[in-house]
Amino acid sequence: MPDTQPPADRRSWISLWRTNRLTMVLAAFGVLALLALASVALRMVGVTSWDFFRVLTDSDEAPIRVRNGSLDIHLLSESQEWADDNGEWKVRGAKRFKDEFEVTVAARAGASCGPSHTATGAAVVVTYNDNTEVRFQSAGKKTKIKPGQGAGKLVGGQHLQYGTPGAGFIKQVAVGTVGSPTPLCTFTQADQLDHILILNVPQTP
Repeated sequence: MPDTQPPADRRSWISLWRTNRLTMVLAAFGVLALLALASVALRMVGVTSWDFFRVLTDSDEAPIRVRNGSLDIHLLSESQEWADDNGEWKVRGAKRFKDEFEVTVAARAGASCGPSHTATGAAVVVTYNDNTEVRFQSAGKKTKIKPGQGAGKLVGGQHLQYGTPGAGFIKQVAVGTVGSPTPLCTFTQADQLDHILILNVPQTP
């Protein structure tokens, strides 16, 4: 009785992997690239609010810089942007490592600061010289900016502005708990403050 021959060209994935590893790897990368480009296209036409690249790059919030002159708030990342949330502002599609900010004040001569120019807390309150308050709060590992009075104007995706440029200055920065932040630095003139840097506190191992 003649021997039964196996069907032609019927090879298992294991044998394909053993003989054509480079081809299989390149094919996998090709599939991933197509999926990534498709996710970008869907976001651009408004079907989704995310894409493959944003999932990879927006896993944590970028640093925030507050500059003087007007209350200028900048996200230091081109891949993240501010989003209006019923009169408050949040960072679209990003989250913090934990519900704390690390705040560093770059002060100049004439400023009144404590022994350290750096503090950590769940709330940051920046007070303008007309007593306008802008409050940064973190809850659920997401930052929200809550204006005490006046509306923020979105100048660009990463740039949020309160007040008129050159019309006033920041007079106090306070950091701490949501209910009772502690003053970190106070100022009597615009040239006493260069900028405030608000960092995402890394998750401890």
